[in-house]
Amino acid sequence: MSRGRATGAALLVALTMLLAGCVSVPTAGRIERVEGAQQSCQNCVNVEVAPPSPGDDPEQIVDGFLRANANYQPTYDVAKRYLTRESAQTWKPQAGVTVYSGATAVDGDRVRLTGRTIGTVAEDRAYTARDVPLDQAFTLVRQDGEWRIDAPPSGLLVADYAFDQFYATYDLFFLANGRPGGQAGAVQSPVLVPDPIYLPKFRSPDSVASALVKQLLVGPTTWLAGSVTTAVPPGTTLSVDSVTIANGVASVSLSDTVLSLPDTQRSLLAAQIVYTLKEAVAIQGVAITVSQQGFRVPESDPTTLVVPTTSISSQLDPISPNAGNQLYVVSKGKVALVDAGTGELRDFAGQLGSDDVRSLAVSVTDTDLAAVTSGGTRLVQTPTAAAGSQARTVLSGVEGLVRPQFTRFGELWALGREDGRQRLWRVVDGKKSVVNAPELEGRQLTAFRFSPDGVRVAFLERDGSGSRLLVGRVNRGDRVDIEGVRELDTRQPEAPQLTRLKDVGWLDSTHLLVLGVAKGADVAAPYAVSEDASTITDQGEALSWNPVQLAVSLRTQSAIVRSSNGQTWRDQGTTWVQFIGDVDAVAYPG
Repeated sequence: MSRGRATGAALLVALTMLLAGCVSVPTAGRIERVEGAQQSCQNCVNVEVAPPSPGDDPEQIVDGFLRANANYQPTYDVAKRYLTRESAQTWKPQAGVTVYSGATAVDGDRVRLTGRTIGTVAEDRAYTARDVPLDQAFTLVRQDGEWRIDAPPSGLLVADYAFDQFYATYDLFFLANGRPGGQAGAVQSPVLVPDPIYLPKFRSPDSVASALVKQLLVGPTTWLAGSVTTAVPPGTTLSVDSVTIANGVASVSLSDTVLSLPDTQRSLLAAQIVYTLKEAVAIQGVAITVSQQGFRVPESDPTTLVVPTTSISSQLDPISPNAGNQLYVVSKGKVALVDAGTGELRDFAGQLGSDDVRSLAVSVTDTDLAAVTSGGTRLVQTPTAAAGSQARTVLSGVEGLVRPQFTRFGELWALGREDGRQRLWRVVDGKKSVVNAPELEGRQLTAFRFSPDGVRVAFLERDGSGSRLLVGRVNRGDRVDIEGVRELDTRQPEAPQLTRLKDVGWLDSTHLLVLGVAKGADVAAPYAVSEDASTITDQGEALSWNPVQLAVSLRTQSAIVRSSNGQTWRDQGTTWVQFIGDVDAVAYPG
């Protein structure tokens, strides 16, 4: 399934002066050119819509209004012509977007739109997959002898096919919060965190860049805001209303609020802008100006003051450049290293090479290994390089430990049960603490995986009808909390409808890889799920191999899957290739 994405309030306001004109693709229905009518966005891929015609009946009025909802306009003047004069003044298209699948029908003195709500876009531009019944009644009244809609719902109603066709997703980039060097936050250096937003599909790279920078200056979406910060000073705006791109350089004119920034903050501001734009448009650099004067950044060229995209420290990347790629496995209760080319196993030299290991984790930089032993009651940690070193017990006397994980910040996380309650532990420098996660209380969690940036964390929860996919965020402040836990709907009618989830990992900084059993299937298969569940796509048929565990390499963004009989399968880009057998667990660094 593929879902496009839409805009929220800030975007509509920001683009009002930026976009004008019309590029159209005629669709079914009465399409006509009306002289003097405001035209739609000339840089958008769009449909041409007509205002109401004399004599239109109520259903034609509602259908026309819905078509005009799908056609992005800065002020939605055509859509407003289907409303009464009073409603046209009070209707708020910027209040969000409801994506639906359905049809209209006359119901007495009303017209009803019935079907399903597929998803919603809130005013902060964040998409939420949502499968709920839709029954929207439109009241029509006569005005000047013609039918018009009175008191329409706030926000836009956009059909799912139009949403897919005319909207796209882009990522803004913010900075993981946490006190540098602090024991609580444990964030030793800044890391960029992607934040998906939803825009019309623009034809012009300048228009894309302008909209993205404006949104970056506004700040992160509501859900992510508690876990990130920004180098953008409060009140910062574009001093020139658009970003222009020439010869691969994006020119960004900012207000003078940025002049007081020290060099470290200037570097982070430039990094946020560069990452936001280089992901969306083809640029080689960014030139920041203030009052038509070049804005100096430590990374900028001393002559042109252009910040090359290649000058941004790779340590800021959401995926650590220091990530290892060594595959580890548990075979016959022992830890071994796997030769990527031949598949040959080499015994791990440390104590864990001969211990009864149930599951394991490897630090992002491949310097430490953690393992669950003693039937899921004990968590130990050992260096990977120290031959024969003793494993240190970091957690014991608990039950049901699932696979642990290291984050890029050197933290070791564990999930298990103590005193009859499921808990999350965080271990830093051998010191463990229970993580505050009230939204996870009472849930039966079976797996967890942190995003490469260490800010978001996915959970699998067992429920009465199978299992659910959850995502929360980590707030690293004076203490470390898991907050904002939300369900990602993997059971959408137009998706594969994954009901039983076996394992989860992160394919990249915004997409998860899950092993799930789809409706009508008998065994699990791998599926890529975007972090807002707006897209769910199969990653190849599992056939009869019944996968139960996966591991993803951060460096190559490729996966290995273990089946219930111990056989492993390796992702080769377009197919899954049988790899090594007799394996009880798999792990890549991170």
